[in-house]
Amino acid sequence: DPAVRDAVAAFEAFARTRPGIIVEDKAVSAGLHYRGAPAEGEAALALAKDLAGQTGLALQAGNLVVELKTPGTSKGTALKAFMQEPPFAGAVPVMLGDDLTDEDGFRAAETLGGFGVLVGPPRETAARYGLPDVDAVLAWLNAVEERE
Repeated sequence: DPAVRDAVAAFEAFARTRPGIIVEDKAVSAGLHYRGAPAEGEAALALAKDLAGQTGLALQAGNLVVELKTPGTSKGTALKAFMQEPPFAGAVPVMLGDDLTDEDGFRAAETLGGFGVLVGPPRETAARYGLPDVDAVLAWLNAVEERE
């Protein structure tokens, strides 16, 4: 959606005057991370809601981040698209993630015969499995590689 460019520009203007705010340009979406400035969370959400209303972009809140994205897209739709392309077609999808924005991907992986892995502290999730941190993910991936 061309409005993503407008969202990125507005997020960048917001971040210029607020130390700790990070803007993420993902081409199909714009993220405004306020983990480094949690006191700015209300202002970040208000800006994102306003922009969503103006542009028609879909608002998705995450863990100390707000994202404006092209309507109808998610990590689940992306995973489903990847799984139809070589070399992924016929493989078992495994979705790893640590944020609320990963939940659509966890559900899509299950639907396609795979599974999700929540990375981080336990919480309610669609992921079938969990790992405590990135180090545990790397250890698990290394163990999988050694078995092959």
